[in-house]
Amino acid sequence: MLAGSIATLLSWARQAEVQAEATEAGAGGEGRPSAPLLAAYTGCLLTRRFSAAAFARRRRAMTAPDLIEAIGPVFAEFEDGTGWAR
Repeated sequence: MLAGSIATLLSWARQAEVQAEATEAGAGGEGRPSAPLLAAYTGCLLTRRFSAAAFARRRRAMTAPDLIEAIGPVFAEFEDGTGWAR
């Protein structure tokens, strides 16, 4: 779960960097975290949230598919803005 999340997020971040450089919107980006750092942090944060949601539902009987079931609801929390506050 973690490796796949980080790989996907890194790909998205790299694409965003390339687009920003192509439109020169990336100029003056000193001080911003790098794409790999953002991907690693966000991947860890999401995986922790997936795990917490699965554990809350299944407790010690949770398995990897339970984490996959938690992806939708966890992303929904981030879309409405409540997921970042925790």
